Amino acid sequence: MLTRAPRKRELLGEPQLSQPPSKKNRLDKQAERSFRRRNLQEVLDELCLRVESNDRQLTNNLIREIDTEHVRVIRDKDFAKSCTKLIKACLTSKIETVSNKMFACLMGMFARGSLQRRKDFVFSLQEVCEGLSQAIKEPAKILPDPRRIVETSNFDSGAESDTDSEASNKKPADFKPRIEDILPMDEEEDEISMIDALYLKPNLDSGVLTIYTMVLREKIIQADEVPEKIKLCARRSLAYSSISSTANRTAAIDFHVALAISSSSSTSEEESAAQCESLLTRLAGDRDFRVRKSAAEGLLALSNVFKLSKATYQLAKTHMADSDSDIRIAAIKLLIFYANRRGEEEIEGTNKKLYDDAFSSICDAINDIEIGVRVEAAKKLGDFEQVSEELIYQTLDKKMMRSTTNQQVVKVQQSLFALSKKASTNRDRRWKFAKKAPKMQESRGGWSRGKELNASVPSEEEKKKNGVEGAEKNDDDDDNEEEESIIPHGACGAFVSALEDEFMDVRKAAVYSLGRLACTRPTFAVSALEYLADMFNDEMADVRLDAINALTPLIAHGQINSEQLNVISKCLDDAMPEARQAMRELLKRAQFVDLNCIEMCVKALLSCLKRFPKDKDEIYGCMADIGKNHGVQVQSIMRSLLDIHLIFHTRESSIEDQEYVGKLIMVLNAAAFQPSMVHFMPEFVHRHYRFLRNASPNLVRPIRVLDEEKQIGRCSKSDEKTNEKAEEVVMNTYYRLCNVTATAQLVDRNIQRDEIFRDTSAISLYNSSVSGAARLIFCLGEVSSHVDSITNTVLRGGELTNVKQLIGQSIEDMQSIEHQFSGISMQIHSYLIYCRVYLSFLDMLIWMMQVMTSQIDVCNAGQLIIQDSKIIIEDGPFREISDELSTFLASCEQIFSVGDQRNPIGLEEKRKIITPTTLVNLLDKSIPKLPLKFPSAGSIHLKYARITNPNKDSAVENVLKFFAHLPHGIPLEFDLFNMKVDELDSVRIKTVHPDGQFDVMRPRIEEIRNENSHFSVTTQVKVTCSSPWSEPAEIDVIIGVLANNIFVPLFASPSCFSSAHVRVRIHPHSR
Repeated sequence: MLTRAPRKRELLGEPQLSQPPSKKNRLDKQAERSFRRRNLQEVLDELCLRVESNDRQLTNNLIREIDTEHVRVIRDKDFAKSCTKLIKACLTSKIETVSNKMFACLMGMFARGSLQRRKDFVFSLQEVCEGLSQAIKEPAKILPDPRRIVETSNFDSGAESDTDSEASNKKPADFKPRIEDILPMDEEEDEISMIDALYLKPNLDSGVLTIYTMVLREKIIQADEVPEKIKLCARRSLAYSSISSTANRTAAIDFHVALAISSSSSTSEEESAAQCESLLTRLAGDRDFRVRKSAAEGLLALSNVFKLSKATYQLAKTHMADSDSDIRIAAIKLLIFYANRRGEEEIEGTNKKLYDDAFSSICDAINDIEIGVRVEAAKKLGDFEQVSEELIYQTLDKKMMRSTTNQQVVKVQQSLFALSKKASTNRDRRWKFAKKAPKMQESRGGWSRGKELNASVPSEEEKKKNGVEGAEKNDDDDDNEEEESIIPHGACGAFVSALEDEFMDVRKAAVYSLGRLACTRPTFAVSALEYLADMFNDEMADVRLDAINALTPLIAHGQINSEQLNVISKCLDDAMPEARQAMRELLKRAQFVDLNCIEMCVKALLSCLKRFPKDKDEIYGCMADIGKNHGVQVQSIMRSLLDIHLIFHTRESSIEDQEYVGKLIMVLNAAAFQPSMVHFMPEFVHRHYRFLRNASPNLVRPIRVLDEEKQIGRCSKSDEKTNEKAEEVVMNTYYRLCNVTATAQLVDRNIQRDEIFRDTSAISLYNSSVSGAARLIFCLGEVSSHVDSITNTVLRGGELTNVKQLIGQSIEDMQSIEHQFSGISMQIHSYLIYCRVYLSFLDMLIWMMQVMTSQIDVCNAGQLIIQDSKIIIEDGPFREISDELSTFLASCEQIFSVGDQRNPIGLEEKRKIITPTTLVNLLDKSIPKLPLKFPSAGSIHLKYARITNPNKDSAVENVLKFFAHLPHGIPLEFDLFNMKVDELDSVRIKTVHPDGQFDVMRPRIEEIRNENSHFSVTTQVKVTCSSPWSEPAEIDVIIGVLANNIFVPLFASPSCFSSAHVRVRIHPHSR
């Protein structure tokens, strides 16, 4: 008896049920598992059918398919059609949850469309849509009475909005449906637009308002282009009060804010802003924190465009005590707005300035329980433009401060907690004034509230009016008065609490704000020095670095003593190179109190030099600036620094001793400003000065006394003449290169170019001021030599075996020249493009001579070369090109111009046939020539990179071992010269393995720091291998830039023709 087949087989109608299923191999199973994504339009058509049939399960499956497979990859040409179908499906759906899901997919598609497509779609919503009126008749027949929304909100707040027939029977007995009068059910009803249909779907109000908020913020449409029914939807959403309608209210708030900001006319702008502000202040007290958050963020957005009223300030202060952290953060930003815009105004009922009140409120937030609030409060403290001196000093001391009759601020040795206690039986005499005021004096001292120094309390003013003046108060009255007149407790030790916070972000923000406030207040900067110096011992490297950067500009306001120097000098031993360099920059600007500080600083710098030899140049520069700034102090300790004996002859130190060179640089820079030191120096110091002056003129400043002895000081004018003569030599060399083409024989031309190559190499080696121009002439000579030899080979009937490879390499070299130099003129740039296009046509000529091709292929190839050249010109730094290049491109377009591509037979009949001879005649009379005008030699600079770590010698000797299959980082430090800021994004690091494979990586932006004359990069090069090696091998690490997806290596120095690279010996091994 045959077994019954599964239901699926019955549906498929398979006849052979008794036979066993055929076995399939593994490849067939994999083929079955593979599937192809369906077309979006097919899915949308099926979705519309399922929505009409009210099939909830299949509709949800189709919505899930659209959301996961099509929303994020929608094509621009399918945007309008897909959005229109999806919104029609939303409007015709009878189930609210289904329509909400579909509208969420629509919002995802809308966010990924182009600006023009989104604008067209938004305007298309106002057009009449055929068939939409009939489609929405059935779900819009019975609608709840709007007057009963508030009454029934408590009933349906927790339930789903898409109620079916069973859920509809469970409504309260007093619920009476009514026939909606908006849409009559007549058969002859006029067609409506999608905006009208969306107005009849209250469940879609949140999504519709979000879309219009998005287009208003992106300025796709203006405020007067918003339909009136969309505004009615926003008003209807704000009328809800249930918790389930929070999304509608928040969307309506965002819509009103965007509408107010995008108001075009100036007359209605203030009215709309005032109405929006009034609406937001009313909704700021809502019971739902999400509505309050949207209102606070809306006020913050309005504050960036409009000037808010003063009444909103009290609302911002109220939000500082809100239970939601995001609302408190928005309130902090609002307080900053009022403090900087309307800070001079006074708080009603008090004499306190608004910026002082805002400062105290934000200081309160330093002790907030949420980390984000504390970070925002600590960061915004530095944005205050005006703060009272008494209040800002209180932030550095947790002890209360009071004012006396002599207007002196005195610390009170009692805690804030004790001051807040009123039922204190033990009276402490420390609460007494430092000095008693005279009885007949009108103004008297008292506890200050931080609002105004020496302000009298209200009770005192009342007693003066009543004539109770001059009577001496007892101790009890004093205590009560003092408790009322205490400074606001928020400012007490606000920065101290933030600097002691357990989270790094709070400490970083506090360091930043303290530095900003101290920059514009010299007296406060003196007090802030101690607190910033204490942060040098923080456990986090980022906090230490920020503390150093914050303290550096404050050094000019005070002097560093030995205790402070002992604390901050520990950063010179930091493992982080950025922290060490920032500390050296601080020491360059510092002013030391005594000789002991100079000796401690020298000792710390030499210890850093011993531990980090790669920082030698930076340490020498720091010691040079210290010697320049402290010439008198260095003169006092010169004998101890150079080991000079008063009686016996001093033994000459080796110039290769790094510690001696560092001390000598400090002494010589001090002698540049204290010439009397020269007479106490040994003779060998004079010789070392001349050596260092010539070797490192940027480290050793000229000493007039020593220069006059050897006639060195009179070389300034001769140096100018030398530079002028060098520029003249460079220009003559370039003119010689231009005249090479006048020679008839190729061999003679190559001999002349070789002589020019030797001259330019010598100029770039011995004269740094014109080395860039000399190197450019050398490269242009190579380009002209390659073009000359290739042209002679192709057009004069030479051997074409390796010419195509030579053409490709020459084009890459020309692309490299454009990015290896800065200051290239338009004529040189046009010449390089001319040579590239010319070589491309030579390559095409070789192809035509070797392969029989149709005229269409020839025209397409020529048009492609011309189109690529135009793209290169548009993307280049110059929009203009030389006349020779424009003439050559015009001649090429005339030859390779294409008529009707769809009629190739007519094309060959009408046009003249393009033969290799045609192209030979064109190229023979259009050989590129160097422009006669050369830019100024001093304006041309070579971009080069100098690798400082790892050392080229030690990197090859030492083997770097790591596990295979795991990434490993090689520390790499290098300097970039003659680079612009916008060119740093193109810097790349290329690693070449022994098997020819290579990896290219880009250093992070934060790893690049700007020095005085160059950029320094400190990064790690990722090295990984897929399998272990049997023995060590070398990899090549090259520094370069990425231009048009081509890696262009940078040179190692202006006088070196090799690329900036270092060879590292590695050995990946197994575990």
